[in-house]
Amino acid sequence: MNNADRTLAGVAAAAEGILLVENAPLPLIVASPDGRISLANRAMRDLLGFEATAPVGQPIVDLLVEEPDAEGWWGDLLAAGAIHEIPVQLRRRDGQAVPAGFSALVVTGEGGAAAWVVARATPV
Repeated sequence: MNNADRTLAGVAAAAEGILLVENAPLPLIVASPDGRISLANRAMRDLLGFEATAPVGQPIVDLLVEEPDAEGWWGDLLAAGAIHEIPVQLRRRDGQAVPAGFSALVVTGEGGAAAWVVARATPV
């Protein structure tokens, strides 16, 4: 496989991954390790009343009415690799609070460093 073929295969794989997240029925967010939103899928945007790219670039904590009780929870998440169903209140675009369980998984890259965080909200 030559370089052009490898590049094309990489682009195709990335596009397939984005489409899988975008069309998932669960409300999902993909964030960078610094906590900024890279992608909020359709289900999450519908839940929170956002347009297509509205939350992209925002800190994920901006979507929370209050941060979880645990101080340094984002750093704890990055160190632990996952959290499961932490109770939170998500902030809709119109200001209403949406009670939800918040779960997240850290996706690591080369060398084991955090590359992405994939988070799910389960409305209660």
